[in-house]
Amino acid sequence: MLCPKCNNFNDPEVKFCIFCGTSLEKIIPVAFGSTPSISKKGRPTKWLFLGLILLVFLLVGILLIWIIKKPIESRLAGQKESACEKVWQEILSEKGRDYSLCLKDFSAVSDCKKPAGIEGLAENVNILVILDSSGSMAQKLSGERKIDVAKEVIKNFIDIIPDNANAGLIVYGHKGSNLEKDKALSCAGIEEIYSLGNINKQEFKAKIETFQSKGWTPIASALLAARNVLEQKQARENVNLIYLVSDGEETCGGNPIEAVKEIKQLGTDVMVNVIGFGVDDVAQRQLLEIAQAGEGEYFSAKTTDEMRKIFGDYAKYIKELETYETCLAKAITQQAWQDINKLTSLNFCLVNKHGPEGVGLMWSLNSLQKEGDECAYYVSEEIGKRDKVITELVENTRETAISQTQENRQKLIKSLEEAQELIESQTKK
Repeated sequence: MLCPKCNNFNDPEVKFCIFCGTSLEKIIPVAFGSTPSISKKGRPTKWLFLGLILLVFLLVGILLIWIIKKPIESRLAGQKESACEKVWQEILSEKGRDYSLCLKDFSAVSDCKKPAGIEGLAENVNILVILDSSGSMAQKLSGERKIDVAKEVIKNFIDIIPDNANAGLIVYGHKGSNLEKDKALSCAGIEEIYSLGNINKQEFKAKIETFQSKGWTPIASALLAARNVLEQKQARENVNLIYLVSDGEETCGGNPIEAVKEIKQLGTDVMVNVIGFGVDDVAQRQLLEIAQAGEGEYFSAKTTDEMRKIFGDYAKYIKELETYETCLAKAITQQAWQDINKLTSLNFCLVNKHGPEGVGLMWSLNSLQKEGDECAYYVSEEIGKRDKVITELVENTRETAISQTQENRQKLIKSLEEAQELIESQTKK
């Protein structure tokens, strides 16, 4: 019989525990080896509670260890990665190649200089010449009559302007005389000898021989007449060039500067150029102011040779344009050979750097693997990344170079075609 107090077994016939003296009369006998009934207040319940507490402490300890261990592992991993990055950089500095040495300048190289011609002559342009045919133009300069020289240079100028240009001729001072009695007639005698429109060069040159120098100098009225002509020809839609050739100042009481301002109201693409032919200082000042108000240029021709040179400069421009065309044709061939050589050099350089670099890097990786170096995997990953970047670099560099060479060629061809068209438009007769 089990004693409830000391948990010792006693003979079933005894009434008191032989170990502690506790009464056993109300205890149900239990066979030896059977499972005893345990009181809820007994020791097994206490041990179970203590076991649970120990389990909680164990779990908390494991959690604390994990929390402490994680940053340590991260630090160690970071230190390892830093050490392996250093190893990789050392390998790269020894085995890597500098691809920037392969890069070439594929920009177009051409020393062909396009000549600066008269603005707008390649466009849809109105060219209106105003010629002074007053009495003073009959005077001789360097042994030649000024009016004869003026007509000569204007005819030469007409020969070389574009066929698609509109040209016209306004004359003043060719009526009456320079006497006081004829002043009113002469000052009012402004005439459009050749109407502004599609030019017939032979007809224009014939018309310029139909008048002589006689009267006064109504510059302002001539400029206003030019304004009216341009307005009828839709000046706002074209480039408009006025060339005033005169050997003196206004003598009919008009205001040339105000007249030019009215011309400028037609639009921004109107330019008044003035050629002063053997003028004195007073006349030159007025003619210069006219050119400035008209946003054009003033040319001073003190001699017949200077007069011819002013208009002859345009013929020189044509020759320069032809030289430019020849230069461009040669440049296209030279650029093609130059680009081929650069592309060949680029390919050779890239191949001779990419291949040996890959071999060198793999050799270093094999050495690390044989030594069991813990950085071998890291270096292997970096080699893969490096190879991908360099492969893309090589491909992109080639594509960019080829694209640039094609663009260079197209630019030169376009410039050549424009030059050819410009020459054709300005030299056809």
